[in-house]
Amino acid sequence: MTFESSEALAALVRSITEANPTAAAKQNSKGNTYFCDRKAYGQPTRRSMDLHPLYWDSIQQKVWSKFVHANPKPTFSAAIKYFQEDKAIPSKVFPQLGDLGRLTLTGDLVYAGVVQEPTVVEMAQAIVELDAGAIAGLRALKFLTRTWPATRGAKVEAVVEALGAIQEKMTDTFTEQEMEEAGFDLLSLEHSLCKFSRALRLNVLSKDI
Repeated sequence: MTFESSEALAALVRSITEANPTAAAKQNSKGNTYFCDRKAYGQPTRRSMDLHPLYWDSIQQKVWSKFVHANPKPTFSAAIKYFQEDKAIPSKVFPQLGDLGRLTLTGDLVYAGVVQEPTVVEMAQAIVELDAGAIAGLRALKFLTRTWPATRGAKVEAVVEALGAIQEKMTDTFTEQEMEEAGFDLLSLEHSLCKFSRALRLNVLSKDI
């Protein structure tokens, strides 16, 4: 589903809430919770459907149509950078869209066929930049040590090596068909590492790996 304007999205939201009392009650509540889960990534944020006009204005200023129709497709790194703050635009470009949100959104654009799949180096760079769940997951699985290199380049190299080791382990354990059916790729691997570390933190899994 695509929208030609911010108003088109607003019209769809109105039609859904008008036809669904439950949706209307949740969307009109203080949390604006029917269309936007503020706890989707753990800690609650101030994300809201009310922000979509600002997002729409930002992508118009940043020439979204030209960006997504580029040939070849934008690289993974270029897409993440696209959603970062832009000094040429005086207002906040994408309010409440932080590092994790940019990574997740770029991953969605990969699956949508808009952006190129990440290389191992690009994914490692994103993981190092975020320095969160995926790093914790790699350490919990003993693919990274607790000792962190001093330079960013060395950190990226360490994560590249760790991701490569996991990929090798996966190919040794599962058939190509099994991995394809599971949707295994660098994006799902990063997500899984985050969820794994979160599960450990919540004591959902045993810490005896």
